Amino acid sequence: MTGTAKKKFSLIMLAALLALAAVCAAAFVFTRLHHDHVDAHCPVCLEIQNARHLLEGLARCAAAALAAGLTGMACRPVPMHAIPSVLLQTPVTLKVRFNS
Repeated sequence: MTGTAKKKFSLIMLAALLALAAVCAAAFVFTRLHHDHVDAHCPVCLEIQNARHLLEGLARCAAAALAAGLTGMACRPVPMHAIPSVLLQTPVTLKVRFNS
């Protein structure tokens, strides 16, 4: 596999794992929605809350990715001439020696 193929494969696997996590979290919430409470600190309610937070976080990430893709800012490299020259000047590029 080349470097590009490995990156593409790992991105596809990451997307598949995130989708699987979302489906499993949603299934857990739907199957345990009407459970019997054991006590005031119900562990099932805690897990339902964690699953809901996971789903909300994934939804926010998907919305941000969609917004970035729609605005054309996703994965676009910045050309070197667009970076101010002041940011490119470092002691190494200027070959400055500090004797202090």
